[in-house]
Amino acid sequence: MTLAIAVVAGALIGLSLGALGGGGSVLAVPVLVYGLGQSAAQATTGSLLVVGITSLAGAITAYRSGNVLLTRGIAFGAIAIGGAAAGAKASGLVSAPTLLAAFAVLLLVIAGVMAARQLRSRRGRPGVHLASQVDDPIITFSPSFACHCPRRDRS
Repeated sequence: MTLAIAVVAGALIGLSLGALGGGGSVLAVPVLVYGLGQSAAQATTGSLLVVGITSLAGAITAYRSGNVLLTRGIAFGAIAIGGAAAGAKASGLVSAPTLLAAFAVLLLVIAGVMAARQLRSRRGRPGVHLASQVDDPIITFSPSFACHCPRRDRS
């Protein structure tokens, strides 16, 4: 049964990362804790490994398709690696129930922000399809760090 859970969960996590570019840890941590019986510390570490490897495969595919701004991705990734290392070290200082509760609260806050932004954009632009809208980023870096995702020049 454990193998079946791992296979199905792995497929869902991979599909989430491949289709949406994210969401792997949202699925991985609960599956690893509640489905596969890992501790919170093991699950968060395992999630980093699973998501990192899966994201690398997706990034290579996206790069080959011309959908990656490489220097921005490397800069953002380098900063994120530092945050991940600090977070992994800090998670050892917190009890497992507190860590899982904080993770759940974070997910709820993010879901609320995403839902509010969608509702706001629907009210503000009637008749405009959401897929064609470019939404303002939650965080911007000056002068410009936001990805407008143009295809890279193949010449």
